[in-house]
Amino acid sequence: MPDGDIVMTAPNTAGLIDTHDVVEHNEVDDLWDVILRQMTPGPFHGRVEFVQINDLIFYREHWNQRVLATGATPAGYFVFGGAVSSENSVDWCGSQVNPEQLAIGAPCSEMEIIFPDESNHIALLVPHQLLQHYFGEELVTDTLPNRHHLACNPHYGCNLVPRLDRMITRYLANPALLADARECKAAEMEIINDLAETFAEFDTKDHHKTPGQRRKKLQQAIAFSQSLQAPITVPEFANATNVNQRTLEHAFRESLDITPRQYMHLHRMNNAHHQLLKSEVGTTRITDVAAHWGFSELGRFAVEYKCLFGESPSVTLNHSFTSPAKRLSNALINGVRLD
Repeated sequence: MPDGDIVMTAPNTAGLIDTHDVVEHNEVDDLWDVILRQMTPGPFHGRVEFVQINDLIFYREHWNQRVLATGATPAGYFVFGGAVSSENSVDWCGSQVNPEQLAIGAPCSEMEIIFPDESNHIALLVPHQLLQHYFGEELVTDTLPNRHHLACNPHYGCNLVPRLDRMITRYLANPALLADARECKAAEMEIINDLAETFAEFDTKDHHKTPGQRRKKLQQAIAFSQSLQAPITVPEFANATNVNQRTLEHAFRESLDITPRQYMHLHRMNNAHHQLLKSEVGTTRITDVAAHWGFSELGRFAVEYKCLFGESPSVTLNHSFTSPAKRLSNALINGVRLD
């Protein structure tokens, strides 16, 4: 690809932009109404690695020089982002964005960003309509536009930036993965769930319910999850059970000492385990099963799967599963011994 050229040829795509002048970069990055200014002497080199999945756009930027960016965020998109490491912290609208924070910009909002030299940082663009679909109008219209920074969930830190960093590396190495609709949906789910963890601090309308009321909400949520035939995000889980995310989080932590996200993760992992165990060797691919249950990073899926079940997905798939010849119900009904 020639320096400075970018061609978006498909809804789901990955690519690279190399530039050697800040003016050149201003011209190719036409999503932002922004001007870059080089603040340290020497030849300039900018590198932008980008991925588009469904309606989400995210990218990793690297500047070899210190850069000042002024202007406005993209029209129609909320922007979230941060530095890949604490050594590359970015000054976003007057405050340093550390690994426990996300920078945020509402559509067309004025901003000033200072990027240190040799910095690596991540930006995620989420359409206004998509954010509203998942999280509701109040958060998108009234709450987020008044913020420049978001504190990450203290139980997790910031999952979003490192996850996007891994995804960019993954999809640039193998862009053919983006042709798989299930793969893309799984990646979208993981990104939305990371945002949900951060947004949970805003959802405070009824989390002061009594323990008994929260327990009832927990039971409703667990009962609902048993009927799921496909993975859903945490916001969709909360909406489907008619409870806000903060209440759901309190309920799960109170009774199970886990979050709704952890529960949904374990629920999907168990469903994947069940599907692999019941599948015939040669007719099922582990990649397909993982993507179907919302896991887009196969390597991490395999590690977490082995940690949970004590064996790799391939070992499970190669098991020859047969129903047990003797069942406890038979013993109870017929009064026979099982041995």
